Amino acid sequence: MKVGIDIRDLQIAQTGAKTYLVELIKAWQNLPNANIVLLDTQRKVYRGSNKFLKALEHIRFFWWKQITLPRLALKNNCTHLFCTDFFLPYKKRWNRNSLKTIAVLHDAFFWESPEHYNAIWLKLFHLIGVPAAKKADLLIVPTEYAKQRILHFENFAPEKLCVVHEAAKTLPILADAQTKLASLVPQLVGQKYFLHVGVLEKRKNITTLLAAFAQVYKNNPALKLVLVGNTPVKEKLNDAPNINACIKQLQLEDAIVRLGYLEAEELASVYQCAFAYVFPSMNEGFGLPVL
Repeated sequence: MKVGIDIRDLQIAQTGAKTYLVELIKAWQNLPNANIVLLDTQRKVYRGSNKFLKALEHIRFFWWKQITLPRLALKNNCTHLFCTDFFLPYKKRWNRNSLKTIAVLHDAFFWESPEHYNAIWLKLFHLIGVPAAKKADLLIVPTEYAKQRILHFENFAPEKLCVVHEAAKTLPILADAQTKLASLVPQLVGQKYFLHVGVLEKRKNITTLLAAFAQVYKNNPALKLVLVGNTPVKEKLNDAPNINACIKQLQLEDAIVRLGYLEAEELASVYQCAFAYVFPSMNEGFGLPVL
């Protein structure tokens, strides 16, 4: 068995999806006698906001998934093709050779919240992505709940959906976490703070978190709420404007600390010094870091 892993997503994924792929590769490479090959496009993925170039990149994405990726896998003598971003090649057999295909379906958001996605892209997902996934040899889902939600919307073969709980991301244990935190965010040293880590997407439900924190903050004005995570590139997913408006409306400007993306040691220090971690996301499956 030789497994080809599609790593194109490393160019564009920001948080959870990227962490999943990076940790998966790292763990797989540590297995004895692991026989894997990392498959990537030679073309740099466009991440800007120009509508024409974005549309062109979507075309390139489907060309990569349906034509280039399976050919590259077979060229490298792969017996299995593993994709962590929902999408698989629809055609599995090429020149008398065939690939066993495996995909990860992280959640049911494409079905539950279609308003968060581009209408044309979503149509292509249902026309190409879903039928290709139905032909897969195995579909991995993170929880039994995610499996049931996906089966509620689509008639996948239930026996193909395998629940594999997601392991926690490993972060270093810092002996000098407070010192590291002091160099990163001096105003948090000695403070009790709640922590949320995740891209500022609508599905992360951060505005609800802010409303809940506001109730606690009324009687505990010394508490802080730290938000770690990038602003998403995709406009329809971006919840940053609503988050900013909510902070202003609830008069939490002095209580919220926004840190953006953090490297491993920085993130470890913020986790280790936190009073508590809060997780308001809807229908999530990603694990928490191990400290």
